[in-house]
This record gives sequence, structure tokens and C-alpha cells, in this order.
Amino acid sequence: MVEGFPRLARSHYDKAQGLKRGEPAVLYGLSFCAFQTGDLPEATRFAQEAVDADHRRDVRFPGHLAKVLLQAGRREEADRAASTAVDIAQLRARN
Repeated sequence: MVEGFPRLARSHYDKAQGLKRGEPAVLYGLSFCAFQTGDLPEATRFAQEAVDADHRRDVRFPGHLAKVLLQAGRREEADRAASTAVDIAQLRARN
């Protein structure tokens, strides 16, 4: 739904955020919706909030942040986010 109808999905994520503020999956969804509509500043903000709220436990949040930052032309920050995603994946693989 997010890929095909990002504006419609956004309204659902807004409602979800009202019910559970700071939920990483909801912040990720909001970021993805913003990314799909081309709003890179908002996509970046929500992606960073998702990473922070998750305390760097889930690889998909910093991975998504890296993609958004790269699209925004912020390569150094994207590299750091991607490195964080790799670190998380390696830790999970060891465990």
C-alpha cells in the first residue's frame, strides 16, 4: 500500500502514531511514505527518529536511513548509517 498509495498510507500511519507515539515501525512507515512522495527532508527526519527509537536493534531502520540520505546527496551520513546497519546485522548473525 505504501508503494502504490503513499498518501493514503500516510493517513493510516498518522493515526497509528497518535496511538503509539515513538513506535519505530510507525516512524519507518512515515519515512517510507515521505520518501515515496519525494519529501526527502521529512523522510530523513522520520528515518532518524525510527533509528533512535529502536536503539539500533533492527537493521532495516538504519538501512532505510542510509537509502534516504544517499538519495538526498548526503553520502558521508549515508555511509555511517549503512555501517550501523552492517554492525547490527553482524551482531545478530553472531547471536
